[in-house]
Amino acid sequence: MNFVIHDVIKKVEEYKIPELNIKFINRFFEIEKFLNLLLNLKISWNFVIYGPWGCGKTEFFRLLTKVLDEFEDFVVTYVNLTEIELDRVIINVKPDVKNVIIQLVKDVNGDILKIIFHVYELIKRIFKKLNLVNKFVIFIIDEITKSLDRYRISIRDFVSGIDKLIHDITKEFKLRKMCLILITSDQTASIMFRREIGKSLDMYMMWHLSKNAFNELLKELNCSLDYDQIWKLAGGCPRIVIDLWRNNWVVEHVLDIILRLCLDIYQVAKDLNELNYLKQIVEDIDNVIPILSQETYTPKQVLTKILFDKNIIISLLPESRWLSNFSKENWIGNYFAWQLPIYKYCFEMILEKNGKVNTQDIVKLILS
Repeated sequence: MNFVIHDVIKKVEEYKIPELNIKFINRFFEIEKFLNLLLNLKISWNFVIYGPWGCGKTEFFRLLTKVLDEFEDFVVTYVNLTEIELDRVIINVKPDVKNVIIQLVKDVNGDILKIIFHVYELIKRIFKKLNLVNKFVIFIIDEITKSLDRYRISIRDFVSGIDKLIHDITKEFKLRKMCLILITSDQTASIMFRREIGKSLDMYMMWHLSKNAFNELLKELNCSLDYDQIWKLAGGCPRIVIDLWRNNWVVEHVLDIILRLCLDIYQVAKDLNELNYLKQIVEDIDNVIPILSQETYTPKQVLTKILFDKNIIISLLPESRWLSNFSKENWIGNYFAWQLPIYKYCFEMILEKNGKVNTQDIVKLILS
């Protein structure tokens, strides 16, 4: 199957991101690693892909869908549960498959969030349109927790269900393999998914762009700012770069939003009488006190949960489960990381100045 990886990478090199009209920035390490995981499967299997907000999970899997679905041996569908319009919700190169999904959504009262509970019916309908015998069928669900939260389905029950489901589908429709790829940024969900690893399920972490790839993105977008200064702000996060590009590279716009969020959290820490705990986290991100899904929290755990929920910090998977190749920076610990380095720097200044910080102070910090 090495020829598949080679041909996929070749197609990726020719691909342009529609909204930006630029080439897809180097993710060849992730592409090769993930395709090797898929192509070396002995049986049907499922994957959870987890990572920080804005790191590029959505664009990565949209691209893989478009490229892989062009190969005769693959039938690949991507569904983004955060979108509203069906043309943006569903990506599939094969028109017959897309039409089947649209009709199925209509049959469940137009609720796209129900589609994950009708995978068997979906494959059955696709089987009537296409020859699926000995095909590798891949179904990608972006932000899976939207469905599970809406219908109050526990992750344990869901994983137990798909464990049996994919094997039954593979056998009944004579597929080569069946694979669900579940994408999430939800940290509480990630903790629950980790507990289910092994039940026809593996979990991998995707990270921001490497510094070289990040600089390549800045160059493609004709960034007028100093690349090292933007790295100090974004730490490789492509979403932040795109926000800057859309705002004509005016850093004040992005930094103002970030500062206001950090000041709000500083006030919460102050109200909880946990400024010392916040200071400890800023000094060493691995000082974060882990939390589990539970009904009551200590003040420190309340602050931790807010930092998680607001996408300020993130819990890391073991390095053996990293999809991305990354180098450690001072905002990345062994067990936790700041999702953007600017959060660490903002909190350092806010704590030092007792909350009396404005956007221009942060601008000066970035430019220093």
